[in-house]
Amino acid sequence: MLAPKTLTVSGTMALHDDDLLSYDGGCAGNGGYDDISDGASVTVTDAGGEIVGLGSLTGSTMVSGTECDFSFTVTGVPAGKGFYGVEVSHRGSVKYAEADLASPVGVTLGS
Repeated sequence: MLAPKTLTVSGTMALHDDDLLSYDGGCAGNGGYDDISDGASVTVTDAGGEIVGLGSLTGSTMVSGTECDFSFTVTGVPAGKGFYGVEVSHRGSVKYAEADLASPVGVTLGS
């Protein structure tokens, strides 16, 4: 019996704010963005809003005094759903077509 095909959803998140925390080369959100840090949840949903994968932010890097970048990888996401949502913490889902998930995706928060 063949195992069902799965996707690996990977990407980056850029947090832009003038009140970021910096530590040992890493960084995190502060104030209104204090939920954005290494370990924050990354949720992948299908077109119907059902959760199909969970991961977390990792590898924070302070890019500038106002930008902190993170990476994420969510494995084992069932293929064939057509469209997917990617949400960091509780910040709202960004929608992607399945074909777009073949390459790393990028999400941005802040201005």
